[in-house]
Amino acid sequence: MALAVAAIAVAWCLTPASLLAQPQTGNSEMAPQAAPTCLGKIVQKIEFPGVSETDQQTLRNMLPIHQGEALARAPLQQSLRVLFATGRFAELRAECDRSADGQVLLTFANTSNFFVGSVSVEGAPGRPSESQIVNASKLQLGEVFTSEKLDRALTNVRRLMEENDLYR
Repeated sequence: MALAVAAIAVAWCLTPASLLAQPQTGNSEMAPQAAPTCLGKIVQKIEFPGVSETDQQTLRNMLPIHQGEALARAPLQQSLRVLFATGRFAELRAECDRSADGQVLLTFANTSNFFVGSVSVEGAPGRPSESQIVNASKLQLGEVFTSEKLDRALTNVRRLMEENDLYR
């Protein structure tokens, strides 16, 4: 739970200031000019780069933000939370581009998570067996795949082989 909250906090920090900028009030000489904003503009389209069109539609259906509605801060925050909760994304940020007609294209730029699928061994020497090698890898079906976990798995398998007098 704490990891999910941290991921949402990171995602919120990565959201571009131009998307969330609020007009400033007060003395115009003292206040810097307000950045252009997408808040309050009609969402023309929602996209997820790198995600198949079928999956994009599924993700759009999950969001509290919908095409044809005005973009608001609370639904945008909730959308980021919903998307992170799917577990599909390692990184996620909302970006917007304004079109000539004043509407916005909302893009959820992302880095996908990859998961461990089948772990199998071919050509095991007999001792250790294929199942002992798979177990030594400590890769679990369905866990998020990272290069650190792969490095750890290779180290574990090398150690197992060395313990069985196999050094190549």
